[in-house]
Amino acid sequence: MHKLLARQLAKAAKGSGELDVEILLGLVSEAYGQSDSDRQRTDRSIALMIGELEQLNRGLDQLVQERTAALREREFELQAQNLRFDAALENMPVGLCMFDRNDYLIVCNERYGAMYGLTSEQVKRGVTLRSILEARVAAGNSPEDAERYVEQRLAEVRRGQPYYTENVMRDGRVVAVNYRPTQDGGWVATHQDITAQK
Repeated sequence: MHKLLARQLAKAAKGSGELDVEILLGLVSEAYGQSDSDRQRTDRSIALMIGELEQLNRGLDQLVQERTAALREREFELQAQNLRFDAALENMPVGLCMFDRNDYLIVCNERYGAMYGLTSEQVKRGVTLRSILEARVAAGNSPEDAERYVEQRLAEVRRGQPYYTENVMRDGRVVAVNYRPTQDGGWVATHQDITAQK
């Protein structure tokens, strides 16, 4: 038996043990009234919470829309900047290459690959400086002492100091290389055929 019903029956019992139905009905009616009142308060609380959640949701939706619009705008700006960067890179009169701190190629222009007879696969992003130097040696686009040349270039890069060198290729061309380290530990180099000036 439910505890509430047991208490109501105890209150409705007369001294003789008989049950006073009117008192019992009053107690039951009062319990239903309290239950209705509690349910209404709960319903109001739930309605308020739903209202607050909907308001928060609208605010989040607006924030997401604003941030999405800002990201799209930034993406368009980056695309435009990348197009300008690519145009500048490909229209430079010199070969350019940029490597990260671990000697992996980040970017180079077509002129750089063409100067040394390298394929796009040999100068794709992520290849190492050593593999590029070895590909240049294999293509015949290096000085006569190829092994020394490769090790010397790698040692110069490891020092992390700016340097300038002129390399006489096996075919007689003279290529000037201007190397500059970057703040993140990587480096950028320009390569220019200066045979005519020499």
